[in-house]
Amino acid sequence: IPKGRIGGTPKPRVPVRPTKPAATAEASTGAPRAVSPPKPAARKTLPGPAAPNRPAVPKAAPAAAPMKSAPAAAPMKSAPAAAAAKVSPQPNAADALREARGREAKRLFALGAALHRQGRIADAVRAYGRAIVFDPVFADAYANLGAAFRAQGKSEAAVASAARALALQPDRANFHSNLGNALRDQGRLEEAAQALQQALRLAPDAPEILYNFGLVLRDMGRLDTALSCFDAVLKSRPDHAECRYDRALALLQAGDLKRGFAEYEARWKLRRNPPRAFEVARWNGQAMPGKTLLVHAEPGFGDAIQFARFAAHAKEKSGATVLLESPAELARLMETLQAVDKIAVQGGPLPAFDAHIPIMSLPALMGTVATTIPAAVPYLSAPEIRAVALPNLVAGAFKVGIVWAGAAAARAERHRSCPFVHFLELLRVPGVVLYSLQTGKAAEDARQHAAEPLVFETGHLLADYADMASAILQLDLVVSVDSTAAHLAGALGKPVWTLLPDVPDWRWTARGKNTPWYPTMRLFRQKTRGDWSGVIAEAVAELRAVAGKRPRSG
Repeated sequence: IPKGRIGGTPKPRVPVRPTKPAATAEASTGAPRAVSPPKPAARKTLPGPAAPNRPAVPKAAPAAAPMKSAPAAAPMKSAPAAAAAKVSPQPNAADALREARGREAKRLFALGAALHRQGRIADAVRAYGRAIVFDPVFADAYANLGAAFRAQGKSEAAVASAARALALQPDRANFHSNLGNALRDQGRLEEAAQALQQALRLAPDAPEILYNFGLVLRDMGRLDTALSCFDAVLKSRPDHAECRYDRALALLQAGDLKRGFAEYEARWKLRRNPPRAFEVARWNGQAMPGKTLLVHAEPGFGDAIQFARFAAHAKEKSGATVLLESPAELARLMETLQAVDKIAVQGGPLPAFDAHIPIMSLPALMGTVATTIPAAVPYLSAPEIRAVALPNLVAGAFKVGIVWAGAAAARAERHRSCPFVHFLELLRVPGVVLYSLQTGKAAEDARQHAAEPLVFETGHLLADYADMASAILQLDLVVSVDSTAAHLAGALGKPVWTLLPDVPDWRWTARGKNTPWYPTMRLFRQKTRGDWSGVIAEAVAELRAVAGKRPRSG
C-alpha cells in the first residue's frame, strides 16, 4: 500500500461570620498540589503537559443559638434614667467600617476562588488582590493568590505570596506545602523539601503533602525515597491518578521500564489528558491481517520520534496495514518509517481503521525492558524531495549543529536549557564550524549576543523536521540539550552529544554516558545542579579529541 498523507456581580446578603477558608494551590505535570489538612485539598491541575486546583470558597458558619434563661426582674429606674435607657448607643464608626471591609474582602475572595476554578486565572488574581486591599491580613487570600501566580508561571510572585500567607499564619500546614511547591518551581529543591517537611510535621497524615514531598524528592534524584512516598499515598488513596502517574515516571527514571511503562497507562486517568474516544476497540496485540491499525499521536515531538521505532513491532505482530497519525511538523519525516503504510496528519480527518493504540502504549504492550528496546538505527531518514543544502563555510571544517533550548512550553525548560553563550566555547577547538539548529524564540539568542558571524543560522532553511533531518545528515556532530533535535539525530544514526541537567528526564535514567535508546548518542551530565560550564568544558575536551580524527561530512 503506497504511503500518503491523509490527511458586576450582585452583592450577596451579609453572611454570618465565616469560618476560615482553606487555600489550595494548582499543580502541573509533575506539579504538586496544595492541601488543607486534615482533609486533602482538591486535585491539582503534565508532558506536558495544567489547570489549577479548586480554590476554597468561604462558607458561613451557622450562628450558635443563645442559651435561654429565666428573665430577671428589671430594676426600678427613675423617669429620667428610663428615658435615657430608651436611647440607642451610636455605633463606633471605625468598627463598622472595619466590618464592612471584612465582608467585602470575603466576597472578593469567594469571587476569586470561583474564577480560579473556572480557569480564569488573570481574573482570579485581580479578585484576590482586591480582597487583600480590603483586608491586608487575609492569609487565605495570599495563599490562593500564590496558587494563581503559579498557574501563570510567575514563580517569584508565587513564592512571595506563599511566604506572606505563612508570616500571617505560620501554623497552617497547607501554607507550608504551598511554599514548597512554589520553591520547587524555581528549582530551589532543598528549601522546598524543608517547607514540605515542616508541613508534614504539622499534618503527618495529609496524603497531598506527602505526594508533594515525593515530587521534590524525585526532582532531587532520591528515587527510592520518592517511590516510598508515592506508595504511601496510593495506599490511602488508590484512585490518586496524579500520584500513580508520577510514580510511573519515577520507575522509568530508575530504569524499571517494565513496571514503569505499565504504570504509565495512568496518564489516561488525568483530568488534563482524557483518552480519545473511538468507535473501534483498542488493540491488545492480536493478529488482524487484512485490517487497519491506527497508531495515534500523543503530545511531544521528541516522544513521537523516540517511540516511532515501535511501529515496526505493531506491524509485525498485527499483520495489519499501519496507519500512523503524526503532527504536521513531523509528517514528512514519519513517511520514511519503513513499517508505516499511511500517514494521517493530526487534526485532520482519519480514514477508516479497525483498531487503535496510542503510540506511547506500545512499549507496555511489548513488555519492554532496557535490553529489548528496538535500538537499530537509523530508523528515520530525510526525504529526497526538497532537501536542504548547508553551505560549506570553511573547506574541511568539522561541522557541528547546536541546540541550546527545547520546547518553550515545557515545564522543565528552565531546568534543562543551557545559556547560548556556553556553546560558543566549542569554537575554541580548531576547525570547528557551528550551525544553529535551534527553533522557536530561543533562536534569537545568537542575534542578541551579536554572534551571527560565529554561528550559521539554519532556521530560514527549515520548514519542518524533515528539513532538519536533511541538515543533520550533512553535519559531523550534533551537540544539544534534551530536545527534539537530539532525538532526531539519534534516530538518524548521527553522532549526537546530549547535555543533561543533574536530574534529567526519565528516559536518560540517573547515570551513565550511554543510552539504550540511541546507540550513537553520548550523554554529558551536570555534576552540580545548574552548572552548565562544567558540562561544556567536558564536551570541549572531548571535541578536541575527535575533531581531528573523524572523517568530515561533505
